[in-house]
Amino acid sequence: MLLGTKCIAMALREHAPDAVRVGMETGPLAIWLWHGLRALDVPIDCIHAPDVAAALSLQVNKTDVNDAFGIAQVVRSGWYRPVAIKSLQSCRIRALLSARGELVAIRTTLYNQIRGLLKTFGVVLAAGKGGTFERAVLTRCPADPLIRSAIDALLEAWRVAGERRQRLDSQLLRLTRSHEACQCMITIPGVGAITALTFTTAIDDPNASPDPPMSDRFSA
Repeated sequence: MLLGTKCIAMALREHAPDAVRVGMETGPLAIWLWHGLRALDVPIDCIHAPDVAAALSLQVNKTDVNDAFGIAQVVRSGWYRPVAIKSLQSCRIRALLSARGELVAIRTTLYNQIRGLLKTFGVVLAAGKGGTFERAVLTRCPADPLIRSAIDALLEAWRVAGERRQRLDSQLLRLTRSHEACQCMITIPGVGAITALTFTTAIDDPNASPDPPMSDRFSA
């Protein structure tokens, strides 16, 4: 991260030593670039990609050079509101939340696949979760080696996904205990650690100005 942003900062200081504001558009690397360049004292603002696209659409030829020039014109005009970039800590926690969500989805998919596959061979499992589900699968799975091999593979993946999710749950719970806002939120009935962390990291900085509606971003 540091090496890449250092090169960008050096290029900016070489070609625009007097720049008072630098612009970039939102994208997959926006958070990484913004924090890295801000750490190097580059006065950078992040602008919504659709807003930039509206300005760049006036260009005859779309090239990297022309795009950079167009973004510079948007920044110079001041007709934009910078995107509020989340803190790296919030992004780190949201990475855990995202990974947990994927594991939950994978586990649900595997659960349904196992049940559906067994139905093909006349085995209809009663509703069950966790150990109850696993025991039912192992008990009622046909003895056919091919079917057993398929079910065992899916069941092992289902089990591992659950174990990994539990590890993330423990880590997220520890984060909640050290987060003052989360501690306040979990006193609300029905709000647990996952909900509290999801909400607080989505808000990130409650003092930041919310992004305006698309129709208001270029209004006078």
